[in-house]
Amino acid sequence: MSRKTYGPGDIVRMGIGIQHRMHLDEAVAVFVHEEQDGAELHLVGTPRLYEEQNPKELEVWRSEAEMTVVIPPGTTVGVYTLVRLALHTYGGKLFRYDREELGENAAVSFEVVKEPTQRPIIEGIGYYT
Repeated sequence: MSRKTYGPGDIVRMGIGIQHRMHLDEAVAVFVHEEQDGAELHLVGTPRLYEEQNPKELEVWRSEAEMTVVIPPGTTVGVYTLVRLALHTYGGKLFRYDREELGENAAVSFEVVKEPTQRPIIEGIGYYT
């Protein structure tokens, strides 16, 4: 499987499935640069209950969260690897899951590349009516 690559302005998307017993407010995936200390990217999303559930009838709820980040200008190029997931509850609790806890599924990484240097080509000019 080839590693996904992203440049400035690209959106990185990642999803997780969650079992829980409380309302979740936010999910965060932390990716760190493999060589540059302090360089990290945070993918953030809001967990949503699967539609076919009625939480009042269940002991355990199931949700999914799509987490995203837009690669900002000036991001250090190179490979970023998942090191931690965090779940924030509406009640204010924070649950952290390190890569070791997540097992083989956490072997996720992507590469940030430089913005292309080719000059854009104007294909047309005209008025909108």
